Amino acid sequence: MRRLILLLILLLVGCGVKKPPLPPDVLLPDPPREAKLKVREGVAFLEWKAPKAKKGLFGFKVLGRRGCPGCPGDFSELGFLSYEENKEVYQFVLSDLKEGEIYIFQIKGVNRWGYEGRGSEELNLLWESPPLPPSDLKGQGRDKKVVLEWKKVSGASGYAIYRRLPPSPFPSDPSFYVKEEGFVDDNLENGKTYCYVVRSFKESGRVPIEGKSSSEICLVPRDDSPPPPPLGFVVLREREGVLLRWFPVVSEPIKGYHVYRGRCEGKLERLTEEVIAETSFYDKPERGCWVYGISAVDLAGNESEKALGSTTF
Repeated sequence: MRRLILLLILLLVGCGVKKPPLPPDVLLPDPPREAKLKVREGVAFLEWKAPKAKKGLFGFKVLGRRGCPGCPGDFSELGFLSYEENKEVYQFVLSDLKEGEIYIFQIKGVNRWGYEGRGSEELNLLWESPPLPPSDLKGQGRDKKVVLEWKKVSGASGYAIYRRLPPSPFPSDPSFYVKEEGFVDDNLENGKTYCYVVRSFKESGRVPIEGKSSSEICLVPRDDSPPPPPLGFVVLREREGVLLRWFPVVSEPIKGYHVYRGRCEGKLERLTEEVIAETSFYDKPERGCWVYGISAVDLAGNESEKALGSTTF
């Protein structure tokens, strides 16, 4: 009799489960992929992708709690997003965050029967108020690069720079991160328009808390490097005038050449209104001592230093 009573007690204890057991044919969704916590323009949100193996995936449950990573505490459900077959990226905006509080978040896939799969890794955030946007954003377009600068933002850990090529919009993630109040974006294409905004951020663990964007600035890199001066410049005195000759510039594309003339010890004045393509020039000056100069002009209009020569005619 005692053995029978003990067996009944063991059976009752063994049946005391909180949830009904999973049916053997139910497949649980894999964890969401690439789960991240981001703050863009002062708004915090979770972002993730659906698992590759859907396994009856119906939607995603967003869970959160306050506390500290690894500390005991129960998650509560913050919201639910339905799975959409052709949707690549999912986002869930986080609200009512309090200054100085630590939050832990997790995302779980849920199948059509309501069963949860394994969750994503836990994502932690120590919430701080975002910094102010940078002011007085300035820039210059130079040869194959753009130079940016702005005023320092108090309390900022660094700056996130966003770049776009019109008519495309800005990307969702920063193009560059910097610590200083300036940036040189190089290896660009001359003549193409590049637009920028800058956001200051505070570092909070692995999550940069970005503030609002600065004003937008659009710049065009332009070739501002002059070509080399022509080589082999000679001034030949002839019976009726002066013949100038020089070697063509071959190190880069050239629009043409300008010819200058001036009295010895005097100022040079340009003789050519437009650039000339030839590598020779014939001049008939008045009698006296003359200095000649030849410069090269590239396709962007940059002019080289002058190659000089003189003669007495």
